[in-house]
Amino acid sequence: MDFTPSSDPDSRGYVFATTGPDYTALATRSATMLRGIVGDTPIDLFTDQPSLEGPFDAVHSLGDGFFRPKFDALIRSRFARTIYLDADIWPVADPSDIFDLLDRFDVAMAHDPYRATEHATTTWRQNLPTAFPQYNSGVIGARQTPATQATWQAVIDGILADAVPRDQGVLREVLWTGNLRIATLPEEYNLMGLRALNTLSSDCAAPRLIHSPRLHATFRKRKAPIDTLSDLLGRTAAEQVARLVASDPTLGGDGARVRPLIRRGIMEILSRPLGLVRGRFQR
Repeated sequence: MDFTPSSDPDSRGYVFATTGPDYTALATRSATMLRGIVGDTPIDLFTDQPSLEGPFDAVHSLGDGFFRPKFDALIRSRFARTIYLDADIWPVADPSDIFDLLDRFDVAMAHDPYRATEHATTTWRQNLPTAFPQYNSGVIGARQTPATQATWQAVIDGILADAVPRDQGVLREVLWTGNLRIATLPEEYNLMGLRALNTLSSDCAAPRLIHSPRLHATFRKRKAPIDTLSDLLGRTAAEQVARLVASDPTLGGDGARVRPLIRRGIMEILSRPLGLVRGRFQR
């Protein structure tokens, strides 16, 4: 494959990639929410679905039905700097400073939060140090260069050659053996460990992107529809997210004090004798 850089060296944009009507509908909803946060920043979709209306600036056709179309989308992205998002991302605040990282780094991703699980510890062709864990591929910032495009193609080739059911193990090894400059994103840019919401306070950066496979369980496992953040997290946690975003000074917030959920109500009473998370860093 011939790799060509973006024609506009300053272009920035978001990319989704989906196959099938259900994932495409999920991505359309995520992109609609993202549009309300990032304004006129371009948002593209790569899909195997026919033409559709929605929040996208451009819709690109996918051909071969590969089950991980994100890597094809990253190779073909028209932007010099791309933020790729999975369909099961629920945007709650502006993640666009990932673009600024790409002035210095080739790619930006967050670590998988569940690093001791079977899928996270399963390697591909060689064992790797535990201190270089899997990155979650649901949020990827990437420069459009021959080196990054070759990386995504190597992941595709590895998955297809060995019929690997998940991409993260292959991606981990390709990054390990390559020379890309990797920026590791903090969890608020790809928040999968939702129990962390119990302990987040205004001392912590607010979530930007919530990543929950529960969003596609609505059609994969016929679970109840999720139409609001309260449906996804519960009313209390959804309200806490709103408070954290409104308070976070890195998002232009007012700096208002927000206590963690675990320090509210009965949990505050219980935490005193149990000594939960107490010490010099607990306020």
